[in-house]
Amino acid sequence: MYQPTCLACHGEPSAAPPSLVERYGSSSGFRWKLNEIVGMEIVSIPVDYFAKESRQLFLAIAGVAGAIFFSFFCRYRFGFCGNLDRLTNKNKSVELEF
Repeated sequence: MYQPTCLACHGEPSAAPPSLVERYGSSSGFRWKLNEIVGMEIVSIPVDYFAKESRQLFLAIAGVAGAIFFSFFCRYRFGFCGNLDRLTNKNKSVELEF
């Protein structure tokens, strides 16, 4: 409690408005001191939602990266290397002919 005006209702029950004491009683909500922490708010975020979303995002990124890697691998292996194999085999056959 950080406002002195709050003590008008939450200080001593005898100093509180009579209608307030009548409505809520004098056992709780009173006798608070200035600069005293009297309550706490707790905010919780369910972790399951974020874990599921992050797992899906990871799998999507891994899938795209794997597809790109596979396409480069196929292009390298069957495109570039395949051409080199064909060229070297042609050169060997040409060497044998001479």
